Amino acid sequence: MSITSERLRELLNYDEATGLFRWKKCYFKNRIGTIAGKAHRQGYRQITLAGRSYLCHRLAWLYVYGDWPVGRLDHKDLCPDHNWISNLRLATQSQNCGNQRVRRNNKAGLKGVFPRKGTDRWRAFITKDGRRMNLGTYPSAKEAHAAYCIAAQQIFGEFAQTGSR
Repeated sequence: MSITSERLRELLNYDEATGLFRWKKCYFKNRIGTIAGKAHRQGYRQITLAGRSYLCHRLAWLYVYGDWPVGRLDHKDLCPDHNWISNLRLATQSQNCGNQRVRRNNKAGLKGVFPRKGTDRWRAFITKDGRRMNLGTYPSAKEAHAAYCIAAQQIFGEFAQTGSR
C-alpha cells in the first residue's frame, strides 16, 4: 500500500522552493532536520518509507496536492533532482520524451538529426506516441535540425526541447 499524504506530512517537511524533504520525526536511523533520501542511479532522489522506495518528485506532488500524480511527472528544467513544485508538471509519456536532451550517441549533436548512410545529407525525425515520423532529408545538419524544431514546437508545444549538446 502507498503512503498517504497525511502520513507523509507527519514524517517529513517539504520545502517548495528547494524541493528538499527533511525529517520531521526520528524515523529509523534518520535525525530530525536532516535531508531525506538519496540519489537514485539515474539522478532522481528517492526516499524509503515503510520499506518502500518513492521518487521525491512524486512525493512532492503528493505533499503539495494531496493526491498521487496521475501518469508521469516532467521536470521542466530537465534536472532529475530539482524537485521544487514549480519545476514539476503532469505529462504524458510522449510529452515527457519531447522534453529530453539530445542523446550522447547522436553524431550530429542536434536533436532529431541523423546522417543519411552513404551520402553527405542529413535526415530529420520526430517521435510522437511511439511513432517515428520522417521530416525529410536536408543538405546540412542545421537545416534538418530547423525542420525538427518546427515540428517539435507544433507537436509538443511547451514540452518541446530542441537544444543541442
